[in-house]
Parts: sequence; C-alpha cells; structure tokens
Amino acid sequence: IADATIRLISRDGFDTVSVRHVAREAGLAPGTVQHHFPTRDALLTAALERAINRQMERISDFPAIRDAFRIAQRGLRTLLPLDEVRREEAVVWIAFSAAASTRPSLHQAHAEGVALLRRLIRHVLEYAREVGQAREGISLELASVSLAATIDGLLLHGINSNDHALMLAALDEAISHVIEPD
Repeated sequence: IADATIRLISRDGFDTVSVRHVAREAGLAPGTVQHHFPTRDALLTAALERAINRQMERISDFPAIRDAFRIAQRGLRTLLPLDEVRREEAVVWIAFSAAASTRPSLHQAHAEGVALLRRLIRHVLEYAREVGQAREGISLELASVSLAATIDGLLLHGINSNDHALMLAALDEAISHVIEPD
C-alpha cells in the first residue's frame, strides 16, 4: 500500500492521494486500504516512511569501505534521483517536506526523516574526524546540516533534470568541503 502511494505521488502528485486512488493503484479494495491506513495523513506518512526505509536498505547494503569521503559519497548518492525508484522517493520527500511546513499532522514524520539524515551524515563526519579526513575547523553539526540541505537542493533539482553528472559533481564538491578525499 505504501509503495502504491509512493507511485501515485510520484506520477500524479501529492494532492491526488486518497484511499480510493491508492486502492486502485495497489489493486485492492478501498476498505482494505482504509483498514490499514484510516486517514489520508496516515497514507502519506506511510509513503514517506517506506521511501526512507527503501533508502536505508540500499545504504545498509554497502560493502565495507574505510575511506570517509567514499562512504559519504556512496551513501548520499543513494538518495539522489538517478533512476526511477530513487526519483519516486525524491518526489515523495520534496512533496512531503512542502506539505509538512503547513500541515502540523505531517510535521513529526518529516522532522524524524530530517533528524535521521543528519545523524547518518554526522556519523560519517565523526568517522572522518577519527581517521583524519575531516577538514580542519569544521563544525560537525553545521556540516551535517549543510550536507543535508545540499541533498534537499539536489533532490529538488534532480526530479526535474536528467543531468546526473552535474548532480554527482555538485554532491562531490559539497562533500569535499568537509571531508578530504583519501
């Protein structure tokens, strides 16, 4: 159901999400969808959580890497809309971000997603500091916020652009401001 909601948001927009539309997309009866997700906000939140879980599954599937720059690069690249699945996730994130700014019922789920991204980035930055790859004088907190904001901007740019090389280069540039390549 959450994957169907993601597809619907990506294809038709955030405001088209309804129990009836999601049920049609998922090939289920509307009552089945409503049983699991009694409100539209519950459907929207489930889509965001599912998109984040898909991203975390990709990140956790990495081989062991010791270079902090490559860890950051590889992890953050998994979030960029470089294929259709990641484009869907990016559209959900951007749409949810905009909606959460005016809908208090969505704010908590969005805030948790932002906090998770910043924690993951900070963890990599702490590792970079341990192995001597962190740039001198950087604030881990500010660098985490800066890289998270860079990702948000690249997602927004990327959902409407197929210039993957430019997105990847911009991400690498942002990472290199806080982590020295090995």
